[in-house]
Amino acid sequence: MARPHGANSPQVKEGPIIVIVDDDVDVLLTLSDYFRAAIPNARIFPAESGPAALEFIRENPPDLVVTDWRMPGLTGLELADILNESPRPPATILMTARPSVGLAYQATTVHGVSAIFSKPFDAAVMVSTALDLIERREPGAIPAVPGSRPLGPARGQAT
Repeated sequence: MARPHGANSPQVKEGPIIVIVDDDVDVLLTLSDYFRAAIPNARIFPAESGPAALEFIRENPPDLVVTDWRMPGLTGLELADILNESPRPPATILMTARPSVGLAYQATTVHGVSAIFSKPFDAAVMVSTALDLIERREPGAIPAVPGSRPLGPARGQAT
């Protein structure tokens, strides 16, 4: 089984577990890189599908899941439903290329999604939202980390 980036780091206290799920590999890699740069002590697990994410989550309860809405096999809303069955569900951010008021209402009220981002999105705003969600869920979970960098544009984004 794959280990998340940052696991067992000797220099830095282990931080939150963040699972990023998207069947678009470019989005998945860009977000993973961005979260690693913004939260160096986070344990990041990128997954190309909902089932792959669930396999990891069974053994590693995450603090945050960032997931695409439309994916083959298991949608982001179906994944959110499964996550919300746990005694301590993670915060969930849903990404979509097809935003609507109806989706936003359904995602937040029925499926327990914490935040929704329309593609394309500002990765710095997403990371800031993620940090806030993690901190609200687990105060003190994001310690100050030497060497962390200020947020700037993600790979491939205009400045």
